[in-house]
This record gives sequence, structure tokens and C-alpha cells, in this order.
Amino acid sequence: MNKKKFLKILEEKLQILSEEERNDILNEYKDTIEEKVKHGSSEEEAVADFGSVDELSREILKAYKINPDYAKNKDKVKEFVEDGENLIKRGAEKLSEWTQDVVEDFKNNDQNWTLEMVFEVVIKAIILLIGLSLLRIPFYLIECLGINIFEMAFPPFDSIFRILLRCFIGVIYLIICVIIVVIIFKPYFVTSKKDSKKKKINKKKTVIEKEEKEQIIRKETSAFNVILEILKALLFFFIVFPLYIADFGCYIALVALIFLLIKGVPIIGVFLMLLGVTIFLTFLTKVFYNLLYGNKKIYCYSLIISAVVFVSGCFFSIGTLADFEVYQGLPDNSFSRKEIVYEETLTNEYFHISYYDYEVKEDNALDDNEIKIVVSYYSDFILDVDMEEKELDDTNFYRLKATNKKVNKASRRKVYNMIMRELKNLRWYHYSELGNIQIIVKANASTIDKMK
Repeated sequence: MNKKKFLKILEEKLQILSEEERNDILNEYKDTIEEKVKHGSSEEEAVADFGSVDELSREILKAYKINPDYAKNKDKVKEFVEDGENLIKRGAEKLSEWTQDVVEDFKNNDQNWTLEMVFEVVIKAIILLIGLSLLRIPFYLIECLGINIFEMAFPPFDSIFRILLRCFIGVIYLIICVIIVVIIFKPYFVTSKKDSKKKKINKKKTVIEKEEKEQIIRKETSAFNVILEILKALLFFFIVFPLYIADFGCYIALVALIFLLIKGVPIIGVFLMLLGVTIFLTFLTKVFYNLLYGNKKIYCYSLIISAVVFVSGCFFSIGTLADFEVYQGLPDNSFSRKEIVYEETLTNEYFHISYYDYEVKEDNALDDNEIKIVVSYYSDFILDVDMEEKELDDTNFYRLKATNKKVNKASRRKVYNMIMRELKNLRWYHYSELGNIQIIVKANASTIDKMK
């Protein structure tokens, strides 16, 4: 590096300094180089004695108590802007090339486009739209049948299955429509063999030129790769990762259903439906992953298998879901039940029971302002129940609080056997009531009117 180039680079690195300070520094280094040249050194040797220009500029900026990375950050901003401009230019070039390819394909096809042929394509397009509309009817009937079947299931599985069914049928219908459109209109845009060979040769040349240009641009614009990786990461986080979680959940559910089948629960139809959904989600996950990170071929046979398995499961489930019954409360069981009766006399005009669910019964044998609070619970799951009384303004507040008990192994086993017994008979109960308390409030008619 000669003196002129060295001083020019140094001046650019010190742009943050005032013009007077910058000129003083540059004159000092200029005099030093000239002094060394007088003593027999070349300009290159004199410049080399100062070391790296970057390190030299950093030391100078530090001496002036200025952050040395100021220039670096400025260069990054400038580089980022330039990269953005290059990215826009590349996008515009690709869009232009794609448009030219479409026009060339249209020009080079074997069809001699006449007015009759244009009308032929338009008429076929209208007929195709009508046909695709009619094709929607069987899909709609299958969707309605599946929704009616899933309405027999208990919440929240009915809503989940309905949403999955609509998405699944919608995707299958869309794929079939695209295939039909391609098959019908492909002959109108087939190019001749000679033209296609010439085009392939030209395309190879243009591809090589494009690759060379892209390599140059990628070397000059490192931010493009960074932006691309960020976009890939966002797509992975918001699309692929949730699909992986859904796949994992489906596999766990399949294992649970296999366990129930082994135990004799007749849910083969539900198992097949979930298996079809699992295969479809796995296929969808692979599609998005390959689009982001690979160029592997995607085969649609798993999509067809998932459709067949899912529809088969729907038919198998008709009888199962029709026979499935959901009951309030609990089935007959051998758990011990404890009862506590609180007798209270109202001291205010009104009263209120602070609990989310209770039953009120009229008992005219009780005097006015007398109430009975009957609390019952399963002692295997609840240790004790406390009642607190508070007075606020003109109201008596009675607050009931249950203390849960650590359930032993024998009780858990009894619950498990009870659930499995009822599932085999296609019955489901509200088993959460084992850990709840049942409250009955008794009072005469006039006292019940005072309840808030």
C-alpha cells in the first residue's frame, strides 16, 4: 500500500472527527512517511511500519474517547441498505424472467391459436367450473355426515373432530381440483420437441450465468443469507414446530387408544379416524419441512392412505358414537360418603352461600330464619370441610371450603377400574365429582326468599 492509498483509507476511517483534527493527524502521518522515504525506505515499507489501518484508526479514536465501532456500525448500516437494494433488484429480475418464460412458452407451443380455439378454452373453463362445483357435492355430504357423527361425541372432542374433518376434506378437494385443471389444460401449452431442446440449452446457459451472478451477489451481500435464515426460522417456529407438537400429541393419543382397545373398549372407529389424521399431519409436516430445508421429492401416497383410513374410521364410528352415552353424576361405586349438617340462625335480613354449585330445598318444618346446610362428600378424596360465617351490611355470608386428601393407591385403582368398566359399556360419567362436595340448603319458603 502506497502513501496516497494509506492516507485516503485513514481519512475515511476518521470521518467522525472534525476536519481540523483529521487534517492534523493526516499531516503528521504524511510527514512521518516522507521522513522515512528520505532515509531510504520505500512508501510501502514506511506504511507497513504502522501496521493495520483498522487497528491504527481504532487506537486514534480511543485516544479521542470515541467508540471505535462507530465506523463499523456505520458500515453495517450502509451494507444493509445496499443488500436490501440488491435483494429488490434480484426479485425484480426473477419476476421479469418468469414473465418472459411464460410468454415464450405460450409462443413456442404447438397450437396455432385461433379465435375458435380461444372460444374452445373459454367454454371448457366454464364447463370445468360447473363440474368442480358439482364435485363439491359428495365432499359436502361426507363433511355433513362426519359432523353429524361427531356431534354425538362428548365435548371438547366433538368440536376438535369437526374442525379437523373440515380442514382435511378441504385440502383433499383442493388437490383434486388442481390435478383436474392441469390434466385438462396441459395439452394447450405443450411445446414442440425441437423448441424444447433449444429452450433447455438456453436455460442451461442462463442458469449457469445466473448461478455465477448469484455467487458474486452472495459474496458481496451477506445480509441476504441472514434475512433468508431469519425467514426460515420464523416459518419453522410458527408452522413446522406447531405441526410437530400436533404430531406428537396425536401419537400419544394413538398410544392411549391402543391401550383402551387392548382393554376391550370398542373404539376401533375412533382409532382409525385419529390414525388418518395423524398420517395427514405427518405428511403436512414433511411438506413444509422439505420446502424450507430440503429438495426431496414429496409423494402423495400417504395423503391417499390417510383419506382412506379416515373415511373408514368415520363409518366404523357411526355405531360406536350412536351408542355412546354421557351421564351426569357418578355410577354406582363402593367409595364411602360422609355427611355434615350445619344448623344456622340468620341474624340479618339476607343470607348468601359462597360456593359455585349447591341445591336449595324447601323444608317448611324449619322455623323462620333457620337454615340447614347439608354437606356430603367422598371421604376417600376429601379430608375435611370447613364453614366460615361472616356478616356484611345486611347479609350473612357462609363460605364452604374443602380440604383435599392425598389419594392412596387402592382408591386410584378403584377409580381406574370403574372408568374402564363404564367405557366398555360406552358410558361416560363426570368423574371429577369424586373430588367435589355436594351442598343442599334447606329452609322454609319465607327464609328461601331471603337468599341472595
